[in-house]
Amino acid sequence: MSTKQTHTTFPTNEQQQESCRVSLRAFSFKYLGPTTYRDSRIAIIDKRFGKRKVISWDYEYNSPMQIAAAFLRSIGYEIIGGSDDENVIITQWETICIKGG
Repeated sequence: MSTKQTHTTFPTNEQQQESCRVSLRAFSFKYLGPTTYRDSRIAIIDKRFGKRKVISWDYEYNSPMQIAAAFLRSIGYEIIGGSDDENVIITQWETICIKGG
């Protein structure tokens, strides 16, 4: 009677692959027209946390989306996409990588 031996092989360092997950974050933006006391502004709303940031209109850009995207880039977000029609910008928030086999 023959007994078949089984064993587990573990991947070598070269065989280990890195598995990454990218977290995305959505921001909406809204044009706020001028008032008696203030110039035009843009409100940027973090859709995940519900926080709102109002920034001054930047005349270097032509649209609220461009201004909102420039602001988000300036604070470290990578713009993935968006829609001027829907007033939404999608950003990459963080990348989490795990080595595994």
